[in-house]
Amino acid sequence: MFYESEVEKTIIELLQDKGYSYIDDKNNWIVERQLSDFINEELLLQQLTIINKGVENRILEEAIRTIKNIDHPSLFERNKIFHQYLVNGITIEDYESEVNPLIKLVDFNEITNNQFEIGNQIKFKEFANRSTRIPDVIIFINGLPLVVMELKSFEGFEDKLLEDAYNQLGGNTESSGYRYDIPTLFNYNAFNVISDGVNSKVGVLTSKIDRYNEWKSVNGELGYKDNYAFKLNVLVDGLLKPERLLDVIKNNIFFINKDKNKNIKIMTQYHQYFGVCKSIEKVKIAMKPNGNGKAGLLWHTQGSGKSFSMVMLAHRLITNQVLQNPTIIVLTDRNDLDDQLFNTFSSASEYLRCTPVQVNSRRDLLEKLKIMKQGGVIFSTIQKFDKDEIQVNERNNIIVMADEAHRGHYGVYERITYQENEDTNELELISKYGTEKYIRDSLPNATFIGFTGTPVTTADKSTTDIYGEIIDTYDMTQSVIDGATVRIFYEGRLARVWTDPNLLRRIDDYYDDLENKGINKTIIEESKKRMSNIKVILEDDDLLGMLAKDIVEHYEQRKDFLNGKAMIVMPTRIAAAKLYHKIIALRPSYEEMMVAIVTESNKDKQELRDLFGSKLDRQKAANEFKSKNSKIKIAIVVDMWLTGFDVPDLDVMYIFKKMKAHNLMQAIARVNRIYPGKESGLVVDYIGLAKALEDALNTYTARDKEFNLKDIQEVALTILKEKLSILNEWFYKIDLDEFNSTSAKERFGVIQQGAAFVLENDKRKKEYLKLSIDLKHAYIVSAGILDKEQHSVVQYYLSVRNYILKLEIGTGPISIGDVNEEIEKLVADAIKGDEVKVLTQVGTTDQATLVDLLRPEKIEELKKTNPPHIFLKIIENLLKQVIAESRKTNLYKAQQYSERLRKILEKYHNREGDFDTTETIVKIIDFAQEIVSDEDAANELGLSGRERAFYDALAGNKSAYELLTDETLKCIAHELKEVVEEYATTDWSKKKSTQAKMRKEIKRLLRKYNYPPEYTEDAIQTVIKQAEYML
Repeated sequence: MFYESEVEKTIIELLQDKGYSYIDDKNNWIVERQLSDFINEELLLQQLTIINKGVENRILEEAIRTIKNIDHPSLFERNKIFHQYLVNGITIEDYESEVNPLIKLVDFNEITNNQFEIGNQIKFKEFANRSTRIPDVIIFINGLPLVVMELKSFEGFEDKLLEDAYNQLGGNTESSGYRYDIPTLFNYNAFNVISDGVNSKVGVLTSKIDRYNEWKSVNGELGYKDNYAFKLNVLVDGLLKPERLLDVIKNNIFFINKDKNKNIKIMTQYHQYFGVCKSIEKVKIAMKPNGNGKAGLLWHTQGSGKSFSMVMLAHRLITNQVLQNPTIIVLTDRNDLDDQLFNTFSSASEYLRCTPVQVNSRRDLLEKLKIMKQGGVIFSTIQKFDKDEIQVNERNNIIVMADEAHRGHYGVYERITYQENEDTNELELISKYGTEKYIRDSLPNATFIGFTGTPVTTADKSTTDIYGEIIDTYDMTQSVIDGATVRIFYEGRLARVWTDPNLLRRIDDYYDDLENKGINKTIIEESKKRMSNIKVILEDDDLLGMLAKDIVEHYEQRKDFLNGKAMIVMPTRIAAAKLYHKIIALRPSYEEMMVAIVTESNKDKQELRDLFGSKLDRQKAANEFKSKNSKIKIAIVVDMWLTGFDVPDLDVMYIFKKMKAHNLMQAIARVNRIYPGKESGLVVDYIGLAKALEDALNTYTARDKEFNLKDIQEVALTILKEKLSILNEWFYKIDLDEFNSTSAKERFGVIQQGAAFVLENDKRKKEYLKLSIDLKHAYIVSAGILDKEQHSVVQYYLSVRNYILKLEIGTGPISIGDVNEEIEKLVADAIKGDEVKVLTQVGTTDQATLVDLLRPEKIEELKKTNPPHIFLKIIENLLKQVIAESRKTNLYKAQQYSERLRKILEKYHNREGDFDTTETIVKIIDFAQEIVSDEDAANELGLSGRERAFYDALAGNKSAYELLTDETLKCIAHELKEVVEEYATTDWSKKKSTQAKMRKEIKRLLRKYNYPPEYTEDAIQTVIKQAEYML
């Protein structure tokens, strides 16, 4: 097997190849350090002397004292303070000089002035009443522990997962795992790595597990695919090589503070890092007078972290000495987006080293540009640049960053259009320029760079023509592969609503025919503008009635999948209002969970005003809808919320509005955000968008066209039917109709039958879990087109799946009284998107409580209420939990129990075909009673914890046990506990002199109680091994 230690050695050797030194057992710091030492102070002082030439040692020593004694009750705050020291240096008060020197901890400019080291299995103990911890691998720079790695073996057991490594490090809390026991180590933490050698992910202290990301590129090339075999090498070459590591720490890790209470640490993802680095170089080349002012376009798909990319680029622009402290203008095309992006930048003002300002009028913009000579970040909407109030600022160190650069940023060149004269009915030539010309007239020497998720290229609009060529592409497909967004599926339901579904197509064909005949495009576009809503049709009461009915039916099939959120996109304000009332007429209860988000008009009647509300009402609804536990589940919109509005748990959008190109792609991206348990987003089309989607995807990369927005009929439904066919053949002996019974007991019974059938064969269980997860993913997407029978069958198979998963981690129901509640949970969980919810419902408990579940009366109850295979699985799981609890302090007993359980179940796990479980059940029940007897015996002796561990270790030698009394062994165990805890204050496991003293003490103690000499050496080895394990 390739053990965890081998993964460690592999990482160490890879980093040694990059110039890291290995910290071995002979390293002076390792030999001499206390377990509570986290910094190699001697090495740090040595490197500070090199980096800060001419500074006296007393100043450098004060800098070291400062970072050792960071004082704040919050770990996250201490980490932030240290990060500022690390990146910016520490100013030390020097009372003997007029100048307070700035001490740099790391030389970011001259890499060779730093010492890069890699250490493994370094033991730490910070508090006497908390556990000793041994992180797998730590990267030190100048003696500072900046990166912690927690590793698992890719050949490990089921519990050896990246999630376990994440939780071991403390998750994203301040007080669990390593962070609870040795918090000071994480004062200095830049980021963490979790890896099993095959898959590796990177995250910071505040990262949730879904925000730990893979680093998939070495130098900005396309990210590797899931089946790439050299992922660990890419992590090392792309992120951990010394020069790259220092650059990321300095420029691409920062803190934001949105609610003024908790700082959130942000670390770049690989595509953001390379996109920003490429952008900086393009800006340098494009700056006037040597360049043309067009730096280019950063094309990163929606949902991939574009706002933070803009923040990171702004930071690099501001801090780049070549650019001479430029002024950055951030342009958006809407006030709400301006506010949203401004708030993001403001939350990172410390990182940006300036406080962004937001202009509130054209005059305000002109004044700020006039006053500001260099530096600063100004936010403005494009509308504040006006042809009638152009004031030229000729500075060439102004950099304009345009958000949503595909939208509204056009019109640099003259556009000739024709307009009909109302008096003569003749077409008159009109010359027009767009806002972008007036921006460039105001800032003739500025450099422009655009950010977009949907670039535009049409006959008269081209994003690249305005900003320059594309700098970097991060497409939809890569985003899905990386887990930055989820895949979107398409479901067409025109036929459910339209009596003549070809009507809209014929209207489109009519316009196409006019164009082919040479009719002026301006006339056609004007006609489309005036008739685009086709109000007579799209506001028809009968049509909207059918739409409301179908949406309700579809929604109710899938409302339990995630958090039940949906968005309905309507063509007009009137259509939105009518649909709202028709849905309420069908489902009055929806009034509490549905809103219509439409801007009000002074022409509205009171009824519409009451429905649409005020701007404040819409803002409250927006905040509520974004909440995980929102009461609002359905939002009906027309134009609002279709861009720049993120609700991660929104997974379905119903569209009844004609859209195309980038507007369409922006809208459907509302359902592609990641959320725990969210497998995909779904777009339900009631207006005939298939052609528009195909045309929009022509703008995107070739693989996007192949991968995204596939019709559920083509993909998900096919998969679902294929999996159902296989499972129906497997389960032909089970009467699935009982799953539809009104009796909860009967429904529960048929689930048990299915689970028992699956568990008869271990190979079958593995195949079933794979088949059922594929079935589940397909079901989530295609539920809207299934009939009642198909729904029932799928839910049955998913309920069986959930039952088996619960058997893996919990005892399950043990009395008929629990059945009703349990059956409801099983069916509900079966159609949830989040497997994790199932796997975290069983709480942890102590060993005594677990052992109580193994007592004869409990065993008998479990045996009566569960089929044999399920009973065995429950008992196996219980025993594993008892062993896991025992392992925390009692290595000897845990090993003994584990081996016993393995032998009992070996034949059962390797079973094939029909297998008589009787013998296995008898053996496992006997073993369970043996554990109960051991627990009772220990309680009678008054033994627990470490004392019991040493007692069991000594009593394990049957010959010695027979020569001594229980009371004698108990006394030895008690004194051994005291001796070991005394030596736990030093690193006796690595210092040979301390080990010798430990052996001497144990030997003296055994001789004191007349422990048989012939067994003494074995006893000493057993005790030392037990002591080292428990500490």
